[in-house]
Amino acid sequence: MSIRGRLRASLAVSLGAILGTAAILTWSALEGSRSRDTEVTVNELQKQISERGILRDEYLLFRDERSKAQWESRTASILALLESAAGKLEGTEERRVAGEMAVLGRQSAVLFGQITRTLAAPGAGPEGLARDVERRDLVSARLLAVFYDLQANASVLVDSAAARTDATDRRSSSIAFIIVAVALGVTLANSVAIGKLVERRVGLLREGAGRLTAGDLTYRLAVSGTDELAEVAHAFDTMASRVQQHVLRLESLNRELEAFSYSVSHDLRAPLRSIDGFARILGEDHGETIGAEGRRCLERIVGAAGSMSLLIDDLLKLSRVSRGELLLEDVDLSDLARTVAANSRPGGPGRTIDVVVADGVRAVCDRGLLRVALEDLFDNAFKFTSRKPQCRVEFGTANDGGERRYFVRDDGAGFDPAYAGKLFGAFQRLHTGVEFPGTGIGLATVQRIVQRHGGRVWAEGRVDHGATFYFTLGEGKP
Repeated sequence: MSIRGRLRASLAVSLGAILGTAAILTWSALEGSRSRDTEVTVNELQKQISERGILRDEYLLFRDERSKAQWESRTASILALLESAAGKLEGTEERRVAGEMAVLGRQSAVLFGQITRTLAAPGAGPEGLARDVERRDLVSARLLAVFYDLQANASVLVDSAAARTDATDRRSSSIAFIIVAVALGVTLANSVAIGKLVERRVGLLREGAGRLTAGDLTYRLAVSGTDELAEVAHAFDTMASRVQQHVLRLESLNRELEAFSYSVSHDLRAPLRSIDGFARILGEDHGETIGAEGRRCLERIVGAAGSMSLLIDDLLKLSRVSRGELLLEDVDLSDLARTVAANSRPGGPGRTIDVVVADGVRAVCDRGLLRVALEDLFDNAFKFTSRKPQCRVEFGTANDGGERRYFVRDDGAGFDPAYAGKLFGAFQRLHTGVEFPGTGIGLATVQRIVQRHGGRVWAEGRVDHGATFYFTLGEGKP
């Protein structure tokens, strides 16, 4: 079952528990109300039976007609309450007791009537009075026995009604507790199952990501199931397969690139050396014969061969910086920049170059690759300031929003900002080779090195106002 399905099942169980509990509470309220109504009726019945006993005693002692009338009224009320209670009582025993009380109530009315008639019409003479007293005492004893029976039966009904009310409350509470406990148990079990499933799936994904990051491209999760995380695992395996295919394709392309680099460094250099050598021999041995125009053409051939050799060197350098493992270490860029600037700095009379390098600039990077990048940047700065007798080239850092930026700045020819995006493309040049010689590979090499370090490179400048080349190194995390 999917995780969404499990969550829906838990929700359904919870809703069912809520509805079941609500139904039980409603039923309990109705049953409790009925039980309490019966209990009230039975209590009232017991109260009126007790009051009727008091009225009977008052009448027998004081011959009070008011007591007689109240006794008769209480009797009628008791019979009415017994009739009302009979419809509310549920148990067979309770109904039997109520029926017996109705019979006793009617018997007590008959006996009380006999007593009142005896008192109203006493017998003649001493013997008649004696018989009346004897008869009245007998009837009073029977009436008292009926009263005690009524009291006992009323107590039975009161206890039974109270017990039913308590039982209803206990039963409803127990059922509600069972429903809630079952719902909580099911929800808890489902939650634990979901938690274990998620933990297991996430653990597999974490392990797979670690193995893939470590370079094990053959590792697969091979998770079975139809839940959402299993689908993620299947997608991970698909992604890993595609990454493996891409890596194999890249390895194949790298092998082809290495073969191309070998071809360039050997197969193309040999013809260039031959062209350069034969052109020089021709100029030296037959310079007088071919004339001035011929010598000029030979010089152009030698120059073109030299330019082609430089282009091949730059292409090989671009190829080398794209391959191989980064050797990250803590590098003093200030010291490296001073060394590179000193080695790249052009000489010659009539030109003053002020090189400024900020102190204490350090970074985690590949020393060899950063040397190549700084060489290209300083060569670029020296080249585009070559037409100024006095110039300034600066290396330093700047912080912008927590990001550390390194830069090489010059006050040379600059460039049109509209074409800044073309600076870092291979063979892209904003000036002619006559103005400023070059192959158009240097800045492309810088960009490749910076990208391998996880950084970015860009340039800012204006025509005749110099240029600044910024780069970041991704905090040493390629």
